[in-house]
Parts: sequence; structure tokens; C-alpha cells
Amino acid sequence: MHNFSQGAPTPVWVDITPSDMCQSIGVLEYTATLTNVPEDLDHPRKGASGSLQMDGRFDESDCIPMCSSITSEKCIGPGVRPYYADLAYVPPGLDKLSSCQATPATIHRRETLSMRCELLLDRGRRDHDEQGHDWNETLIARGEWDIDFDEDSCVPRGSEPITPHECLSFGTQHYSSNLIVPRGLERMALTLAREIPAMIHDRHILANCYERLDQDGIQTVRGHLNISFSEPSYKQCHAYDKKYTAFLKDVPRELNPLKTCNEAPLDIDSS
Repeated sequence: MHNFSQGAPTPVWVDITPSDMCQSIGVLEYTATLTNVPEDLDHPRKGASGSLQMDGRFDESDCIPMCSSITSEKCIGPGVRPYYADLAYVPPGLDKLSSCQATPATIHRRETLSMRCELLLDRGRRDHDEQGHDWNETLIARGEWDIDFDEDSCVPRGSEPITPHECLSFGTQHYSSNLIVPRGLERMALTLAREIPAMIHDRHILANCYERLDQDGIQTVRGHLNISFSEPSYKQCHAYDKKYTAFLKDVPRELNPLKTCNEAPLDIDSS
């Protein structure tokens, strides 16, 4: 370290000048001249006039890229929604694509880097080349995110309650269940329905067959289920509302009366 003598002028930095270009994200270079440099100071950057040229790098908000407002689109998968945003400001001296890749966005209160970046033509902006020629289009950097958290509106869901229908046979009942398909997943509707079971009597059960429905513009897949339950606690379709008694008359002699009773149908007028 150089020892400055008493009474000698104090060295002072002057002509502090910021660079026109950012060095990297958040970093700007400055140059300055140190005056009143002692004559006996030996330094490789000491000028002929007795000044000393130095440079430094400091954090600068003007060197931080900024995104435009984030835009979301239709779902692209169960629980997944795409988002995109353009870089509204790229600091001078920085590469657009690299700035896009290093600039995070806050989505659902989480800060996350883009999964993809691409350069697109923006015909609405004007720019000029190094020769000063005007162009009616310029390149912008766009970041894209596929967000798979906190996207409940992209999760297919079954409508409640499950609808019971008629008994098909003793102990077997027909049910139907609607699966509401988020926008963007319409082409996957049948595939999703085959993978997502309905909950009936605390059981997860896949449907036997499916049909597409359009209810007020909302894509729905209706699954039909034929459910058989053997538990004693399940009474539906195990008992009938009315009990009928009939006598079998005029049984031919060559037929067994008990066997014929079990095989002969009973015609009941439900009206």
C-alpha cells in the first residue's frame, strides 16, 4: 500500500461514467479517473497526466430483464396448464434468449424459471439495423411454463351424486356417473373416463361403457355401471316392493309339478 505524505492533495475519483451496455443480468460496469495520484506511484494503468483509470461492476436494476403480464391457456393434461410471457424489457448488451432463460416468473406464489424460450417475430414493433434502416418487425423473447401445481381447474372431476337407475336383476343395479372434462382435454375425454373410477358405496369402480355429452358447452363423459353387491347390508335390488302368490293349475300329468313351477313364468300386469 502506498503511503501518502501529509499535506499532499488527496486522491479523488472523477468522471465516474456508467457503461452503455450491461455486463450481465443486474450488473453494469462503471469507469472513473483517479486524480491527484502521487508521482512515485507505479501502476500499469496510470496515465500520462497523472490520473489512474479504474473500472467496477455494481448491481443495477436497469440491467434486470422484465416480463410482460403472464397469460394462461387451455389445459394440456390432467392438472397441467400452460402459461407464457414475453420479455417486455431486455437491457442493452444482453442476449434476448439468454435473458429469457434466466428470468423467473411468479405463478401461484412460486417463483419458477421458464421451461422453454423462443424468439418470435413481433410485427407490431419497429426496430432498425446497424445501418439505421427501419424494419416493421423485430424479434421478441417468449418464455413458456407448463404448470402442474395448484391447477385444480385442469383436473377432471366426477359430478355428484352418482345417479342410481333401475335394477337389472336380483342384486344388480344400473348407475351412471358424469365426468366433467376441463377445456383443452376434450380429445382425451374417453381416455380419462376409462382411467378415473367412480365412487359407489365406498368402492372405486370403472364404468362398463361410456357416452359423450355436451351440457351447455361443457364437455362431459357419462359412464354407465352395472353393479352387483352381495353384502347383507345392501338391500337395493335384493327385495321387491310387492309380494305375489299364485297357484299353478292344470299341470299335465307327464310334467313334474315342482319343476314346472320353477320354470313357468308369471305374467304380472304392473298397471
